[in-house]
Amino acid sequence: MKPESARTLLWLAGIVLALGLMIASPSGAIACFALAALSALVPAIRGPGRLRIVALLLLIAGLAMSAITYPDFSSEQDRYRQRVQERNATTMQGGQKP
Repeated sequence: MKPESARTLLWLAGIVLALGLMIASPSGAIACFALAALSALVPAIRGPGRLRIVALLLLIAGLAMSAITYPDFSSEQDRYRQRVQERNATTMQGGQKP
């Protein structure tokens, strides 16, 4: 892998990781953390020398932040699922949509 390509992917991973830390929504944050980890994966495997170490650190950070955010993401998805089920039950009973 070219060093320029590895650097570009690492910059992308760092920016998206920082963006994930600024997003208040657990769904958005976990998406950013996963994208950061995926962006750091290729340089971690195929990158040259020191870039590989930086990529491994970013990969670990992305995975760790995803694991930390997952419980919030899961509860947010449960609340969303509950709202959809309530809305569908109201619609099936002939009520109006809220």
